Parts: sequence; C-alpha cells; structure tokens
Amino acid sequence: MRRNLVRSLFLSVSGIICFTIAAQSAPMYGIANLDNLPAGAGVPSVRTATGINNLGQVVGTAYTPVPYNGTDMPTVSPGSQFVFSGGQVSSPNLPTYGGNNVSINNNGTILVGDIINGGPRIIDQNGAPHTPQGFTDAFDRASGINDSGAIVGTAQIGPGYSQVFIQNGSTRTDIPNPTGAGLQAVAINNNGDVIATTPNPTGTPVASYIYTAGTLTALGTLGGNSTVATAINNQGQVVGWSNLPGNASGDAFVWSDGKLTDLGNLGNGSVALSINNKGEIVGTSSTGTAATDETHAFVYQNGVMKDLNSLIDSKLGYTLLSAVGVNDLGQIIGSAKDSDGKTFSYLLTPDGVTSPSTPVLSFTTQTPEPGTIVGFGVLGLVLVVRKYRIARSA
Repeated sequence: MRRNLVRSLFLSVSGIICFTIAAQSAPMYGIANLDNLPAGAGVPSVRTATGINNLGQVVGTAYTPVPYNGTDMPTVSPGSQFVFSGGQVSSPNLPTYGGNNVSINNNGTILVGDIINGGPRIIDQNGAPHTPQGFTDAFDRASGINDSGAIVGTAQIGPGYSQVFIQNGSTRTDIPNPTGAGLQAVAINNNGDVIATTPNPTGTPVASYIYTAGTLTALGTLGGNSTVATAINNQGQVVGWSNLPGNASGDAFVWSDGKLTDLGNLGNGSVALSINNKGEIVGTSSTGTAATDETHAFVYQNGVMKDLNSLIDSKLGYTLLSAVGVNDLGQIIGSAKDSDGKTFSYLLTPDGVTSPSTPVLSFTTQTPEPGTIVGFGVLGLVLVVRKYRIARSA
C-alpha cells in the first residue's frame, strides 16, 4: 500500500510539473478587433495598425470604404490616421490624403512619416501637429522617432540619390553613404543607433546597415544576395529578412553582436517585422508550398518560432495573418481575417498583463458603445467581450 501511495504521489507531482511547464511554455492572448471599435466623423472604420508603444497605445492608418456601384472601380475615401489610447479611438487633425509610416514613442509622441507632398508631421501629447525641425523639403521622409525625440529620416538629394540623417532638435547628423545611390532610413533606437537599406529601384539586390557610434556596418546575408532590415531594439539587435542561397526564398533573421541568425519559418519563408527589448520577435511566415500558401503571424521566443494562431482561442474563427509590432509587455499588433474572409487589425494582450493607464488623446474621440467591449486592467484596454484563457484539462 505504501508503494502504491508513493507511486500515486509521484504521478500527481509529475502531472503538476508537466502541467506547469506546459502552461508556462506559451502564453495565451486576449484579442481586440480594432476595426470593431465605433467609428464616426474623423475616425474611419477600416484601420491598419502600424505602431505600438510600451503604454499599449496603438497608431496606424485608416480609411472609409466607398461601396462599389457596379460600374466604377472600387475606391476608398481619403485616408487618415488613428490613435488608440485610454480605451478610446481618436483621429489626429492632419491632411486627409497620405499619412503613411505612423509610429509612436514611449512618451506618446506620434510621428507621421509621410504626408503626400507635405513631408512628415509630429503630433505631441497636446495634440498639436507640426513639421519637425530639419525636414524642410516636401519630399523628406521620416522613418522613426526615439524616446528623446530624435528622428531618423531620408532626404532626396537628387534623382536616384538619397541621404539618411538623424535630426535631434536643431542638430543634424548625416550618415555616411556606402554606395553612389545612398540609403533609405528604416528605424532608430534610444541609443541613436540607426538601421538603413540601399534603394531598390530596378530589382537590384538590397543591402542593410546599422549605424552605431559613428560607424556604419553591413549586416551581411543568409547566403543570398539581399538583406532587408525592418526593426531595431535598444540592445542594438536588428531583425528583418534575408535571401537564402539561390535566392528562391528568404527567412526572418536577427542580427546581434555581428552575427546574422536564421529564425526559420512556418513552412516556406518568413519576415521579421518587430523586436522588443526582451528579444521577442514577431512577423509573418508562409505556411506551405506555393500552391497552398497562406501567411500566418508568428512570435519568436526563447529560440522557437510559434504560430500565433495556436495561442488564441480557435473558436473565434480568426486567422492572424501578420504581426507588425510588439512592445515590452508582449502586446502584439497586426492584421487578421475573420471566418468570412474580412480583414481587420488586432491587438493581442498576453494573459496576466496589465498596461499602465494612459490618457484619452484629444483629437476627435469616439467612446466605445456599451456592451461592445470591456475594460482590461488599469488602462482599460479594450478586449473582445469574451476573455480567452488557456484550456485546462482535468
């Protein structure tokens, strides 16, 4: 009997240990459909999330679809931008056309990198938009802003030639050009490190570089002829994608301490699009062959790439197609489709994560309708009414 008791205790403890490891190995996420938040004047209904900060504030572009009348080509109304903060959606008072490459730093300062024929705009916490210092030409483009307000941008010097520069207040720093065609800015971190790529006007190979402490360093490749950097964290780790030998496909990579590492894929090629300061990486990957191809969002943690679709409730009928941003809380933004094939932008929040409280930004605010969404944590981040948990088996 004693032997049976010991055996039972061993099996119970083993079961607890196995359950704990399984539960801790992959966090589950609650999901918010950002397109389902109420839309009104100045807040278009179709939203594409492009940036998220450590306060859980989300920014992106938005437009209102115009119904197809059967004769004209389908069109959309002029686009604008949106901000999700304090549980409400707002729209900055900017020119309606253009407004691409929208990002936000951890102080809540918003950068709209590209107003058509108007250059970039900064939107401070008081909601006042203005042109940042140093961006004097309508064709100047801004690609990123760090927490001290330094902006990395690209100036078009002439046909086929561009100059990457850092604008920190009134101080401008030009980054050396390794080629005759110049570089295109991609992003900047809090240390002033910059990543940039060579232009690709005619399908020529693309090279990517990191500029740090006054030195420009090529990232190299995974064996093919092109490497495209997409994001950098404060540790100087860079992510993106690079062609594999033969150039038939490419994989996501992380560059760290001078080494380029292949992150693999979910079936047939992948692209890394964001990395947080914990080294968590998100992006998109093909899941099969060319004949059965579909892209899925992924998260790369602790040396393993995971399909984000396996980390949300499958009963929702959602397919997460891409992940474009991740903050230090592990919150993820990207695009998805529902069971009817309609695409939308989402915000994932790991179970157990509570965001800091944030203000409602005073542009044109739309308060969620009662019963549509619920608050989550101190911030009141909205999540879909249903709360999704890890399925527990007895």
